[in-house]
Amino acid sequence: MTRPKIKPSYNFSEKLVQAMALFSLIGLIALTVSAMPGLPEKIPTHFGANGSPDDWGGKGSLLLLPMISAVLYVPLTILERFPWVYNYVVEITEENAARQYRLARETLEWLKLITTALFFYLQWQTVQAAKGLSDGLGAWFLPVFLLLLFGVMGVQVYKMVKAK
Repeated sequence: MTRPKIKPSYNFSEKLVQAMALFSLIGLIALTVSAMPGLPEKIPTHFGANGSPDDWGGKGSLLLLPMISAVLYVPLTILERFPWVYNYVVEITEENAARQYRLARETLEWLKLITTALFFYLQWQTVQAAKGLSDGLGAWFLPVFLLLLFGVMGVQVYKMVKAK
């Protein structure tokens, strides 16, 4: 069975999440460009599970997070426009397609926001640690990030099953 190829309109909350994701990406790029000249040659390049820096490298490694973020952001933004190609936890019918497509698109938008905000925070903390103004990410970072990531996915899957 082929799925209906409809494109539900974007509501205000979706536009807001998309704007925040774009703002996070732009902020990440701006932070990187503005911080690089004032950093020492050796900066943290990895943080352990406890949030402390455990590997160091050249400040050119600061370019990695904005590149990865952009590489994730662009395809996810394009993919949002084709919700009929996604995998779903429920069967897609003419009756539920618009609602399921919107929920799936919302999931991508939230994941895009979480990843861009995460990378911004990681970059910020890397810069702060390189300047000696921070000890790292903090022990709470990993549990909070994982809770956000899996929490959003869990809530969205619940909504999809409920909206069969």
